[in-house]
Amino acid sequence: MQIVLEETLLTDVQKRLGGEAGHSGDAGTALHWLCFYGRDAEGTWALWIESDEMGGGSVDLFALKRLDPNATMDGRCRMLQEEQGMIELPIRLRLGMTEREVSKLLGKPTLRYRDTVLFDHEHPEAINNEPFTVSNAVAFVLRRGAVVGIQVSKSTSD
Repeated sequence: MQIVLEETLLTDVQKRLGGEAGHSGDAGTALHWLCFYGRDAEGTWALWIESDEMGGGSVDLFALKRLDPNATMDGRCRMLQEEQGMIELPIRLRLGMTEREVSKLLGKPTLRYRDTVLFDHEHPEAINNEPFTVSNAVAFVLRRGAVVGIQVSKSTSD
């Protein structure tokens, strides 16, 4: 299933992939999410797909993380089987890549703090001839020089 930030509805992901939706907060702090996990040659991974109040029901953030072998999954997280496909991102980002590989793809980071590297980008965009600002953020968590977590978000504001 192709999931496009700010376009794909969280309910559509749930209809296609299953899982039990989580929810916290209300109004300005509302957050809805789905959680999935699976296994590959490197071990177990987890994927959280979120929609916050600004997302209006559409997916506006995802986080992909390599899990410790002893991790216990929340009962609401659904295991994805290999035949359902693996996680493929539109650019060559993946768990296990090196910081050098990340820099070759994305350039110089906006911020680095300890083992977290952040790339933040804003640009103007016209939607129905109205001016908007689109913010994209990509964060990586590194352990021993390799990516163990990726978080990507997009928000559009006027």
